[in-house]
Amino acid sequence: MTQGTTTGAPVGLDNMRDIKNRADQNKAKAFGEYLWSGITQVTADSKYQELEKELGAVLKDTLEGLEKLDHFLDAVEKLTVTSLFVFTGRSFLPQGEIITAARMASPLLIHFKRNAETFFLPSLSNLDVLVFQLDKYIRITEQICAKMEK
Repeated sequence: MTQGTTTGAPVGLDNMRDIKNRADQNKAKAFGEYLWSGITQVTADSKYQELEKELGAVLKDTLEGLEKLDHFLDAVEKLTVTSLFVFTGRSFLPQGEIITAARMASPLLIHFKRNAETFFLPSLSNLDVLVFQLDKYIRITEQICAKMEK
């Protein structure tokens, strides 16, 4: 996932937060306009649909990134069930440190055991949850990487 420039968060997360902010602004603006005229509801609906379409594009990129992350998570998971005795002796691994690190990181893998394609659907009404979950995935991935680097 590519790092953003303003907050240091990945671009997808920044884009989702931006869409949420614009959706919230459009709600307030649309409500004020609705009080003055019923015609503006059509405008508000079209803006809402436009934001959902933009969210869909962001989520497509996010899902591609999560798919790439799955390869790493699968490797960590496979290392957690690998026996240390296989790599002892004339091993290329220093005292099985990689497997030990993977075992320490393995409890964090449970957070990724959901179908991302069905969870990350482009719905503005669910955007708070999507932003929270993606941010959580990022933080947990950073924790796993930190454990594996040690």
